[in-house]
This record gives sequence, C-alpha cells and structure tokens, in this order.
Amino acid sequence: MYEQEFALGDHVGAWDFGLDFSIAGNRLWLYKQFVIETKKNLLFNAAQDGLYGLAYFRENPDHWWSSLLWEFVYTKNQNGPWWAEDPDRPPGKSGQVNYYNHYLYQTGWTYHGRTIGSPLLYPRLEGGIKDQNRIANNRILAHHLGIEGRPISSVYYRALFTYSRNYGTYRERDLAEERGEVYFFTGGPEQVSLMLETEYRLPGPHNLVLLTSLGLDFGSVFPNRGGMLIGLRWIPR
Repeated sequence: MYEQEFALGDHVGAWDFGLDFSIAGNRLWLYKQFVIETKKNLLFNAAQDGLYGLAYFRENPDHWWSSLLWEFVYTKNQNGPWWAEDPDRPPGKSGQVNYYNHYLYQTGWTYHGRTIGSPLLYPRLEGGIKDQNRIANNRILAHHLGIEGRPISSVYYRALFTYSRNYGTYRERDLAEERGEVYFFTGGPEQVSLMLETEYRLPGPHNLVLLTSLGLDFGSVFPNRGGMLIGLRWIPR
C-alpha cells in the first residue's frame, strides 16, 4: 500500500540552496540543504530538517588560516512524531519519515554495514536489523567546524571538530516505551570527533612531504578511541 501511495523504491534527495558573496576578493558562502524522502518533503514539509552551512575562503591561501567552515545538521522533525491525519486533506499518513530506513528495503541506505550518506546517521552498532530498521540513529542535532591554513610556506594543516547529540529513531523509541524498556538514545547522548592533519615539505631537493594525522572519538555513543597516521609523500618533478 505504501508503495502505491508514493513511488516504487526508496528515494532520497535534497533541495540545495546557497548564496555566494565576494568580500574584498574573499568568498563567503551560505547554504541550506533540505531533506527529501517523501512527496511532502518536496513541499518543504519538514523545512527545519537538513544541513545549514557557512564557509569563508581567503583569496590568498598562504595564510595561517585560509578557510573556515561551520555546518549545523538537524534531522529531529521528520514531518512530526505521529502518524496523524490532516483534517484538510483526504485520510492519509504523515510523520515519522524515518530517514535512511525503509520497511521493504530493510538494510536501509547502507552498504556492507556503512551508511550511504551522512556518517552522522549510522546503522546499528552490532550490524543487525531491529524492528525493520537498519539505521539506528537518524534523529540528530550536530555542529561541525573546520579550519585549514598555511602558517608558513612549507607547512599546511587542517583541523576538524564534530559534536552531536543523538536521539535514535521515532519508531524504536516508541516501541521501547510500549515494551517498558530503557531506550539507549533517551536524552540525546553526546559524541565528539576530532581530527588534525598536517603536511610538512622537507627541505632539500627530494620533494618529500611528511604527513601526520591524529583522530579522536569520545562520548556516550561509541567507545572512546583514537588513531594516528604518519607517512611520507614523494612528489615527482
């Protein structure tokens, strides 16, 4: 019935709007992406959901900071929490869009256990499917910050920071309440991810670049973890 009311298959898209400004030769970019998973989303029915962004790029990249980025992701509305009838329209269902999940395609928007799309909406940690849902967390509030620059000609760096509060899915939250179970995402557990990358061009005629990268994850959703990379890149003349 659902497939007859909407369309065959599981479709995901976005309205993408932006404004681009030039300020003293530098570039300021403002943008908003609206989520599309149902016909009602085409009419901006969940307008508050989506990605909000602001980016600033210097004309001269040889500066201690050459670009800044802030993004805000909000996906908690999803056309509302209940399957409600609109008195001004023929009887029908709305709400609980359940982003990246689908009741027929039970693996959702995943491939080999990884999300196809935003990594902030992620599958079940154990890789299974529960209550027809593979994506366990699709209601989030998140901030992402990025900065990159070149403090001296031989050194480049990039730093990224992501903070999220995670609320799971409407469906699993409601089923947990019906069963009298404690829902893991109650209260919106927090998660933080950090990454710092550097590139240093070594002196001499060999065109060698020393690469380093450090990443950290900590919070209440995933186990605390960290990783480091050290490498050497040779640039042919």
